[in-house]
Amino acid sequence: IKLKKMKALRTVTLLLILPTLVFCQEKKWTVGIAGAPSFYTLKSEPGFNHQFTTKSSYCGGVDLSFHFSKRSELRSGLYYSKLGYKVEYSYIFQQPSDPYIPRSADVTIGYLEVPVLYVFSFIAKEKFVVYAETGIVLSKIISSDYKTTFEDNSIRSSGSLGSFLLSLQFGMGLRYNINEKFGIKIEPQYRFFMTDIDMVMRNHPTAINGTIGITYNLTKKKLATSIVK
Repeated sequence: IKLKKMKALRTVTLLLILPTLVFCQEKKWTVGIAGAPSFYTLKSEPGFNHQFTTKSSYCGGVDLSFHFSKRSELRSGLYYSKLGYKVEYSYIFQQPSDPYIPRSADVTIGYLEVPVLYVFSFIAKEKFVVYAETGIVLSKIISSDYKTTFEDNSIRSSGSLGSFLLSLQFGMGLRYNINEKFGIKIEPQYRFFMTDIDMVMRNHPTAINGTIGITYNLTKKKLATSIVK
């Protein structure tokens, strides 16, 4: 009698948790870490010929993907991005040593970024996955070092940085699955900024990232039906 009660209890327990198990198995989650060197294209606003030179720039962080199906997923995450550049201004002025006319600037900016991307896999094999991604990236300044040299030789910040950026991101990716849990991915990405990094630019900067990362599959293996035996 006791054995029958135990078997019945196991059966009832399985029936209660089965819907949750099936839902969790169908909805696959993947977490990853990634980093990339970044190459920016910066130009001055129309009518000016300021000369921009980018310094070493990069981004890196963690991401989380929710898989709707084998080929479709939604990805977000949290990244840190560093951008550095120098600029030689070409303003025309009449009064020498003008304290309001900038001569040059040396800028380093740190951003906290949240991407929201849709990913579609053209090829979804067991070992190799080839995909395209598109979406937006929201960026917020968390640190900045803006040294502007003015015509009177004073050095101070010009205060022309935008505190919030919105950019569109497009990319292609290749992921190699080492096993059921771990994978390696390579993602060339292109970003087009809808807002200006610096008010002196006003010309929609662009960037290319060469992202390399590691992915980890959070989905648990299916439970064997032998639980009820």
